[in-house]
Amino acid sequence: MQVSYTFPSWLLSKAVDLTVAMTYTNEPHLGLKVRDRIPNSDNSIFNLARQGDLPGVSTLFEERRISPNVLNASTGQTPLYLVRFAIEHPHGKDVANFLLDVVKIDPFIVDDAGWTVAHSVSRRVISKSRTDQLGYGSDEIFAKIATDHAEIWGFTHIHNLVVETHHGELESTLLKPHYREQVNETDTYGMTPLYWACVRGDTQKATILLAAGADETIRNWEGQTALHAAAEGGAAACVELLLRRGADVDHKDKNGCTALQTAAYSNDAIEIFDLLVNAGGSVDTEDNYGTTALASAACLDHPRVARWLLERGADIERPDFLGCTPLYEAVRYCSDDVTKILLERGAALDFRIANGRSILHAIAISGTLKCMEIFLDAPLSILDAEWQDNTGSTARDLFKTRLPKPEGMQEAFLRLLDKIQQRKPDEEEEEEEEEEEEEEEDNFFDANE
Repeated sequence: MQVSYTFPSWLLSKAVDLTVAMTYTNEPHLGLKVRDRIPNSDNSIFNLARQGDLPGVSTLFEERRISPNVLNASTGQTPLYLVRFAIEHPHGKDVANFLLDVVKIDPFIVDDAGWTVAHSVSRRVISKSRTDQLGYGSDEIFAKIATDHAEIWGFTHIHNLVVETHHGELESTLLKPHYREQVNETDTYGMTPLYWACVRGDTQKATILLAAGADETIRNWEGQTALHAAAEGGAAACVELLLRRGADVDHKDKNGCTALQTAAYSNDAIEIFDLLVNAGGSVDTEDNYGTTALASAACLDHPRVARWLLERGADIERPDFLGCTPLYEAVRYCSDDVTKILLERGAALDFRIANGRSILHAIAISGTLKCMEIFLDAPLSILDAEWQDNTGSTARDLFKTRLPKPEGMQEAFLRLLDKIQQRKPDEEEEEEEEEEEEEEEDNFFDANE
């Protein structure tokens, strides 16, 4: 037996892992491990892992700037946990393998929300999510973490039949009273067999489960229902099935996300959006952090979803509670395709977020080479290259602190600055003429007075 406890972030700035266990010789064992909880800053391991920046991540460890045991101050997550986002892109697999093979981060560390990396990657594998369809290696990564999906989830026999970790015929099995009683039982994270059928897009099994008495309103630990699961999996047929049964399209999970927001965050499949909107879903609903579906699509670079939302009237400028617009999020998270779409749709550039940063600051610290090339075609004269954020840093200052820069990036960034600082002669003449006219108006007086 083994029991572990990690103190929450509000109690300590360090995580103390206390492990009480019995060895195979029945001797007691007490273990104590202290982990630093550090904030997520520009060049932090968390930000670099989230972006799939292997050169940056490896530099931090090679130069001993960071410990393998650090946790995110606000979430309790390891750097490996953030790679689950980067795996959406080809370069993310390399970062995940580096953190597992070289740094040897423990994938079973439980974060403040009760999740582990092992469960996150396993969920992607058995749900047949977009990651696996694109072949970026979730199966390979999970094989390094664990070997038995059923064991880490605590699946019932019905769960196993649904996710195909056990072989058998679901419909005939449910005719047996003992197994029929399992139809609404949950795994260790509160997910029913119906939830898994929907996230996998398995309409046939979902229909069988519903006929056997499955309850589509049961919520998992995160407050998500089967409709959220179907939305996450981009499963239009399952969404339609659940909506016909009266599923609540406006139900929000613990993070304030509706099924539509979950869909925008999880995949780039637009087929389900018409179904959800026609059922009353809103394209501009915000979660607990002020994030909209468009901003979620921007974070994960889902261009088809972003384009669909914009065509349906989504607010292109809606900021979250930190002042970040969808464009800022797209640049921040290296979502180049969505960045291009937002710029083509006229997304504003002259805004500041809560920490005083401009879009140029975001480009400086997070923008890819492709992102910088995209912005070279934007109306940059509206930006101020010398604008300082709340710490007094300009975009140029932030760029200097950036960890290993890919070949050509410095030249591209300098071209951006040059374009901002260059003023066309005719523009300057027009401004001078306007200033002279204003001065003449100010100096005008009536001779009869």
